[in-house]
Amino acid sequence: MHSTRKRRRHFLLAIESLELRRCLSVDGVTRQSIELPSGTPRAIITADVDTDGDTDILVTFLGNTDAPVWVENTGNAFTSVHSIAAPNGLAREMIARDFDGDGDLDLLFGNRADNRTFLLRNQDSHGTFAGPVLLGNDRSEAINVGDLDGDGDLDIVAARRDNNTLIWYENLDGSGNFGSENVIAEQVSTKGFALTDLNSDGNLDIVYSTVTGELGWISNQGAGRPMGSFQLIAATPYIVRSVSADDFNGDGRIDLAVAFVRPGTSTTLDTMFCEVVWYANLADGFHSQKVAYPSRQTPVLAIDMDGDGDVDLVNKTSMEWYENTHDPLQFGRQHVLTGYQFDPTSTRAVADLDDDGDVDMISAVFRSSSLDWLNLFPEPKQVNEIVVDTIQDSLIQNDGKTSLREAIRAAEASTSDDRISFDKSLNGGTIRLVLGELVVNPLGDLQIVGPGAGALTIDASANDPTPQIKQGDGSRVVAVRSDKDTHVVISGVSITGADVPFGTLDDGGAVFNRGWLSLHNVVIKGNHADGDGGGIYNSGIIEVDRVTVRDNSTERNGGGIANSNVARISNSWISGNSAQLNGGGVYTQVDLQLERTTVSDNHTVGFYGSDGAGVAIRAGVALLTDSTVARNVVDFSGQGAGLHGRAAILTLRNSTVADNVNNDPQAYTGILLEGGNLYLENSVVAADRRLGNPLVAADLIDLRHTIVMTNRGSTLVPTGRVADAYGNFVGSDTSPLDTGLGEFGARDGNPPAYSLLADSLAIDAGDNAFTRFTDTDQHGVPRIVGSHVDIGAYEFVAKGNVNYDETIDARDIDRLCAAVLDGENSYEFDLNRDGTVNHTDVATLVKDVLHSVVGDANLDGIFNSRDLVAIFQYGLYEDSLERNAGWSAGDWNCDGDFTSSDLVVAFQSGKYQPF
Repeated sequence: MHSTRKRRRHFLLAIESLELRRCLSVDGVTRQSIELPSGTPRAIITADVDTDGDTDILVTFLGNTDAPVWVENTGNAFTSVHSIAAPNGLAREMIARDFDGDGDLDLLFGNRADNRTFLLRNQDSHGTFAGPVLLGNDRSEAINVGDLDGDGDLDIVAARRDNNTLIWYENLDGSGNFGSENVIAEQVSTKGFALTDLNSDGNLDIVYSTVTGELGWISNQGAGRPMGSFQLIAATPYIVRSVSADDFNGDGRIDLAVAFVRPGTSTTLDTMFCEVVWYANLADGFHSQKVAYPSRQTPVLAIDMDGDGDVDLVNKTSMEWYENTHDPLQFGRQHVLTGYQFDPTSTRAVADLDDDGDVDMISAVFRSSSLDWLNLFPEPKQVNEIVVDTIQDSLIQNDGKTSLREAIRAAEASTSDDRISFDKSLNGGTIRLVLGELVVNPLGDLQIVGPGAGALTIDASANDPTPQIKQGDGSRVVAVRSDKDTHVVISGVSITGADVPFGTLDDGGAVFNRGWLSLHNVVIKGNHADGDGGGIYNSGIIEVDRVTVRDNSTERNGGGIANSNVARISNSWISGNSAQLNGGGVYTQVDLQLERTTVSDNHTVGFYGSDGAGVAIRAGVALLTDSTVARNVVDFSGQGAGLHGRAAILTLRNSTVADNVNNDPQAYTGILLEGGNLYLENSVVAADRRLGNPLVAADLIDLRHTIVMTNRGSTLVPTGRVADAYGNFVGSDTSPLDTGLGEFGARDGNPPAYSLLADSLAIDAGDNAFTRFTDTDQHGVPRIVGSHVDIGAYEFVAKGNVNYDETIDARDIDRLCAAVLDGENSYEFDLNRDGTVNHTDVATLVKDVLHSVVGDANLDGIFNSRDLVAIFQYGLYEDSLERNAGWSAGDWNCDGDFTSSDLVVAFQSGKYQPF
């Protein structure tokens, strides 16, 4: 064990992945390939097969031609593959346990291909397995093991998919000889169940779901007779995908984490959309809390991911994980492991393979007969520093200068990780490229760290003979051509001047990426591509954080950004871009996530079928959280001015879609999914001011605490200003709702969003369950101010409520005084809107908001003797401690202390009333 070593954990971006929410990016993931004889892996588990003290890997395969194998751990390497004498075919379930009591691990398979469950005994403790022993032709969908009858050996429980029953096989003698099947329960949903002691009586109970969607459990009465009545935990319209049982909150009771699949009209799409719910087992019953809304089918695993001694939850398909914070009622945040391209359809497992005290991962490689062993927390490598000291674009050796192009070449020649920075003398300068695009293809990780987007520009216009005309006769700026194991970070620069012709090696105007690229604090402006992606084209893994993508254009798709792989965009502004075809702002052909991002004022300018002026989604799953899509325009012909999708699942959570315009009066302005499902949660969809066009439509629309301005063009049932049973407000074609959206503007350096008017329907009308993965709204305000979250991307804060609680009182004065003393300049503190946070804002709060005066310690509107008595009772008058007094304790001049100067200020105001 190496429990004291430093783990390489870098918090690079505050984003979510696919469903990707607040993320932990693991920088420097190392990968080792494990080659298998043939076949595509179907199931992976880990176990010490040969009883030598380390962890081996077991694999089953898709199809009916490849037998299972186990891969031997030969000292932190996996090179020896052993075949297992088992029937070929798809084994959905595989469990390694000691069924015959001889001290080694045997194997249990649930084989859906030929409807059998069978056992293989480990004959010699070294991984030599005897032929299969058939237990039953039970068409098992899920299997589990445990001592059900309390006799000290392992029994088997299976869920039969042919007749929806739970059955069990008794281990008759502790030697792995099993009896015939016994029925435990009928009308069972067979996707997943758990064996656990739910009532702490020493017997294993059974948790499962009925075919009608009731999640519950049967109490084991002992001696193998689980004959208690079914006890309901929750009624749900969803299908149980998996159940994990553990004491997650450390209170001594077993809790449950259940992954559900949403059924629907389109099986292919709907079974990909799931939710994970944690059921805390408390003294007064089960309390549910939604932990996650993954974008695809997701069995969950219970494992300690962060090494803090408690059990976290892991999404087995996307490798998102949810941190256990020991809260008795709420699970913790979601983290997303990045640095490796996960295929969501491939299987994987989690274990400590190298015995170094942290978690590793085994992932099947898409369409390949190999596995990847991923060391998530390798030892940090030394970083080589390279300083650029000239703005010239040159490759002149021995001239005493290092250009950016030369620095990149040096990094490519190095096997270490490299960091390129810029000499301070270059601040305010422009690097004008004259030798074509910058190709980035390092062997190790590379950071290019600029002084700030406003302080250094990289401009490709010198490669363009007609820089004032975007006609595809120039060059790209940056092309990242490294593989996806190498992390490239570009930060603190502006990128402009690209004009890339169609048919160039790849798409993308300013930036092309086929590797793993993070952009942070970058401005991408004024670029053009004849192909897809006027600003950015991504075919690898890209993380975009605090990036402005503005005034870029394309002759095809994705004026701002075009994506064909994995894209995560956070805290960014995509504005003023245009596309001749689809996606004026963003165009994606696969999964996409936007968090706290604004897509505004983009255009599609083609004459026919130019869809999605804001965002165009051509397949996959898209999630928008705390984001705004606004004022995008379809200039001539096309659908879905805000968002348009085909064969996609789109979820908007705590987001706003408003004022998008379609110049075709019959076309949709807000959201249109053709062949897809739309989930709107705590969101606002508002029409442009003309109200003439249809607003929203999809094959399936699921609303939760959402405001839709008008049902024009949809089958949504109008509610008026009275919410329906799901908290929704829907206007009609003839009586559209006033959504209460205010001004559209930026704040404190965040992307622009719509504020809320004080009488908006959206205020306190949301569901707090949909805020689990975000701390703030789009402007950095706490996501819940008051009792409930507001609907949309903006959280309303009453003027003067600077500490974001439910009341405006002396604590707000104290918070504002602290902001003045500490030099904070947030918009929320600038109460008089003069651009500066100072004592005049404190005066505004006291006089105009609280209707009080200096000296009014109890804020009853009067400065009198009661206030003087109150402040001296605190005992803080001219004590020796600094900044320990507030308004209620006599600090009336806003310096943090109660001294004679506060009394002078109060009495000089002339507001004292002695009686």
